[in-house]
Amino acid sequence: MVSPHPGLVDKYQPDLLYFDDEELPLGQAGLDIAAHYYNANAARNGGKTQAVLDAKHMQPEHRAAVVEDIERGVANGILPAPWQTDTCIGDWHYNRHVFEEASLQDVGQVVCMLADIVSKNGNLLLSVPVRGNGAIDDDEVAFSRRHGEMDGCERGGHLATRPWVVYGEGPSVAEKAEGGQFGGAKDVRSKPYTAEDMRFTPRAMPL
Repeated sequence: MVSPHPGLVDKYQPDLLYFDDEELPLGQAGLDIAAHYYNANAARNGGKTQAVLDAKHMQPEHRAAVVEDIERGVANGILPAPWQTDTCIGDWHYNRHVFEEASLQDVGQVVCMLADIVSKNGNLLLSVPVRGNGAIDDDEVAFSRRHGEMDGCERGGHLATRPWVVYGEGPSVAEKAEGGQFGGAKDVRSKPYTAEDMRFTPRAMPL
């Protein structure tokens, strides 16, 4: 992925900027883009930075400045700094075979994965691939509606919450973690979450 020019940051003013690379790419240019992105966002928000910048394989001393992304994976425990995983309900790019074979991810398992991620101080960036004309297919529409319904019932467990002393208990905690694409454990588990798997997220502020 080519890193954006500062002019694109000024034109589109994104709230989230994602470097699909290790650390900040392009050496000093990457540092300059990051600095401009943060400073421009703060200037638009009365001096308070509201921007999020993601990168992968962060060195420990850099994690306070950039959000570490664990692609298609989750942390094995509570991380002290906020982090993110990004995954897709199908393939990263639209694949008609996924539609023909009805092989999207299971909605319930994605909602459970979100609870697991939040309990470990993380955030989920979920991709829904679009067709060439910018539309999504009927299965993706159904997934999105069902996800909204299920997440509506569960949102009290992740909105305005913080990790607890331990993130959870149950069979999934005891299960040996499998390697994800960029560290951590896989987001698509070999064994599904069950009713015995619990995650703890105390309320940090009123909704």
